[in-house]
Amino acid sequence: MLGSRKAVSSSIVALTIIVVILAIFVILSAGLLTFKTSVIKAKIYSPDNNIGVLNEEGVFDITIENHVNTTRTFAVIIDADGHVLFNETVAIGAVSSRNLTITQKLIFTGLWAIELQENGRIIDSYSFTTLTNKAEADMQINQLNNVRFNNNLSLAATIISSLSLGVSIYVVLKQRRTSKNSS
Repeated sequence: MLGSRKAVSSSIVALTIIVVILAIFVILSAGLLTFKTSVIKAKIYSPDNNIGVLNEEGVFDITIENHVNTTRTFAVIIDADGHVLFNETVAIGAVSSRNLTITQKLIFTGLWAIELQENGRIIDSYSFTTLTNKAEADMQINQLNNVRFNNNLSLAATIISSLSLGVSIYVVLKQRRTSKNSS
């Protein structure tokens, strides 16, 4: 009797460990454990892929929240491949929020970043790449979609493999328990 309890207990522990590991992986992958002071939304050629096109107007909606009981000062900076194009200091009163909308023509190709800083420390950021034209952007988007598909396929394979391993461990432990009970 004691041996069968240990076998059941071992199989439950093995399955629980696998489920917990998968749950942590999914939570971290989805970014569900992050707490943000701000939300930065971009209206560019392809915000889902973080791609803008040269000479288009980028619109950036920034919501900054202050959750503490004192006024906080933030710097909002737009940097285009090493060129600071926008730098504004914003004071947010105690336990309040502020919305900013910044329209910026994308006049440089390369990496762009919108940063929210407090005391020189980056609190939040959004970055994207500005490409020369829409054809180049569409090609980059297709490549990114292919990478995402392959990553999702790999994640599905990992989950299926982990579940298969868990079931295999359970079956082996159950067989051992059955063979001990029959002897």
